[in-house]
Amino acid sequence: MAIPSHFWNFLVQICFAILAFNYECNGQNIPRFSAIFAFGDSVLDTGNNDYLNSIARANYQPYGTNFPGKIATGRFSDGKLVPDLLASLLGLKELVPPYLQPNLTDRELLTGVSFASGGSGFDDQTFAIANVITLLKQPGNLQDYHKRLTNVVGRQEAQRIVNQALVLLHAGAVDFLYHFDVLRTNRRIQFTVNNYQDFLLGKLQDFLKELYDLGCRRIIVSNLPPLGCLPITMTVNSDNLGRIPITPICGNTSQYLFWDSIHPTEAAYRIVAKEILNKLVESN
Repeated sequence: MAIPSHFWNFLVQICFAILAFNYECNGQNIPRFSAIFAFGDSVLDTGNNDYLNSIARANYQPYGTNFPGKIATGRFSDGKLVPDLLASLLGLKELVPPYLQPNLTDRELLTGVSFASGGSGFDDQTFAIANVITLLKQPGNLQDYHKRLTNVVGRQEAQRIVNQALVLLHAGAVDFLYHFDVLRTNRRIQFTVNNYQDFLLGKLQDFLKELYDLGCRRIIVSNLPPLGCLPITMTVNSDNLGRIPITPICGNTSQYLFWDSIHPTEAAYRIVAKEILNKLVESN
């Protein structure tokens, strides 16, 4: 599906607080952050699921086709994700590593990691069979990160890094897709769509409070995409379900919005990252 110019108006509706320190880049007054953290699902998972006994992985071809070295790193796309692209635009680093990476260096710790896990949701029943890191558990990894960081730079500096980090959160889409659109679990009996939305919003509020209590202050929460426009939803609701042939990878993925049935291409993520940067600059 080719990228429509208006699509990301739905996806990038964000709220944030901005640090007062800035630097110049291409004439723009860019807010300065100490690090970048990512929480949520596969949209922000830079490879954590590679280190879990999970069925939700992307560490095989054709994932990573447009990643440097054409390596399938566990990112659910053809290339880089928003955390990587935004970290580069903000002058932090070129790639944001997964927190579970065994050889994670102290230097990488200083500028941020991804705690996200592909397939996770606010609802603990979401994709439970996949053995992923749920949103409920991800703040615990931030606590562990803080302890490790403290051992490297001391308590005061570790707290400063967390306080002044840019935090990305994307979650909720898998909850709706799993329970209402694709598998249609018993959550459809327990909740109406509106009630389930309120249920997830309550979980989101609790999650943000927990991040705040742990020291996070600058948080971007992405809106849900229009779920009915995702290829997987369109397929499930199509009369052709079960009769759609397997097709080869598109020759030029930069001309397309989706890499697979759920996840955008790096080209699409670049649009999102630049839009976020523009919002940060405008609000400064």
